[in-house]
Amino acid sequence: RNTTSVVAVADGVRRRDCHPPLLWHWMSKVMPGSLEIPYAVKSEPSKKDQDRHAFLEKDGVAAFGIFDGHGGIDTSQALKEGLLPKLVAQGYPTDKQIVDAFWTIDEVCGTEMAARKCHAGSTCTVLLVSDPGKQSRRKSRLSRSMSRMSVSSTDKPGDYKCKLAWCGDSNAHVIDMKAETTKAQLAIKMTPHTPYEESEKKQLLQMAAVCKAVRKLQGKGEKDEPAAKAEEPTADGEGAAEGAPPEGRRGSEKGEAHEEEGASETEDEVRASQKEAEEDEVDEALVLQAFQQLGLQVSTEELQLYKRALRREKIIQKAIPRNSKYRRRCFIHKRAKKKDANQPLVVATAEDPLGKHHKDLMMTRSICDWTKCAWVLPHPQTLEFTVGLGEHKRILIASDGLWDVCGAEFATVCARDNATVDQVVEALMNTAIKTYKEDRKLEKMGDDTTVMVIDLNPSHVAFEQRSAFATCCAVFGAM
Repeated sequence: RNTTSVVAVADGVRRRDCHPPLLWHWMSKVMPGSLEIPYAVKSEPSKKDQDRHAFLEKDGVAAFGIFDGHGGIDTSQALKEGLLPKLVAQGYPTDKQIVDAFWTIDEVCGTEMAARKCHAGSTCTVLLVSDPGKQSRRKSRLSRSMSRMSVSSTDKPGDYKCKLAWCGDSNAHVIDMKAETTKAQLAIKMTPHTPYEESEKKQLLQMAAVCKAVRKLQGKGEKDEPAAKAEEPTADGEGAAEGAPPEGRRGSEKGEAHEEEGASETEDEVRASQKEAEEDEVDEALVLQAFQQLGLQVSTEELQLYKRALRREKIIQKAIPRNSKYRRRCFIHKRAKKKDANQPLVVATAEDPLGKHHKDLMMTRSICDWTKCAWVLPHPQTLEFTVGLGEHKRILIASDGLWDVCGAEFATVCARDNATVDQVVEALMNTAIKTYKEDRKLEKMGDDTTVMVIDLNPSHVAFEQRSAFATCCAVFGAM
């Protein structure tokens, strides 16, 4: 069985199919400094079974993550096993440490997969929680204990310091459990990294243009070097074709077209690409000059990001020398209807949606995916917030399998108006199961669906049912 449903609470854990990390979490409840954060998670696989999730608590920092894999399980499994330990290795991480962790696992996992000719990818959504006051009090207790002084066990909880970090089109909501209205209840809604977001689209196209300018300054031929173009989405650009369920396909798949593309470059071209990959990294001054030539302003932070992106592109070229010139291209358009009835906007490596060099992704940021557009980066976005004493916030993290069938308002009301985290998870998961299996008559889920709900309630504020819609939500979710 691949489904996991776990609820960890301060006085124990109720579980089905519980795996060791979650059992360890339950044991950590009795350890000094444990945050004792209730959470629940449940996963229902599709035929692909590429979703993964993880939890880790270390030294007063809790980390929760959902990793929505595509093109194979390799990347999502690597994130499950390696990302959270790296994030909390030095306590509550800074933004720089988070960024470095995402880029590092992309390089390590991507290089290892390329050696096996595997090119999977994954989105990543992580919540990090710390109680600075509790950590400080723990250190104080240890210090007093070493001095043989008495220790009080009645310390009051403090504010929770929280940070969301995400890369890709999976999503998370922060729900204010004390808000009076549905609109106010959705305190934070993350921006998904998709080509529908204007800022994301602009970043991709600009990066392709800067790369082209850099290569021109290096004296490298531009005949085949990168093109960049974006179509404007039509009014129905984000909608599905009428009556067509989502395909659940995040990127182009392997097949005969890939073999045809592989044979489209001569061995001389491949050797030239290998030789180019061995060259020194692009100088920062050259990148700055490219920006100036294009009439673009660039901050120090942006300059470092572009330099890092160009370094990554060279690492990919070294690992996969064939077709590197196509990966430097960036086209944003609808996926061909022949491939996907929904025709979502995608980031592609060729202008012709049916061309032999066309590979695409439905997101503008991702971990790995080294055979796709090189400018789809593993660069996380972060958002920090605090849950203070007297506040109660509930965090809902879910993979696309839920968001494809469940709107933000419905999910928010479910999260707000069910008393426990496991009730929320059950209601939302049952909604997804009903839509996929009953309404759409599918044997399995239309897409891997993972739902995780975390309660952040440092002063144990009592739950108050607020919405008359709560009963409807619970009933519909149980259908």
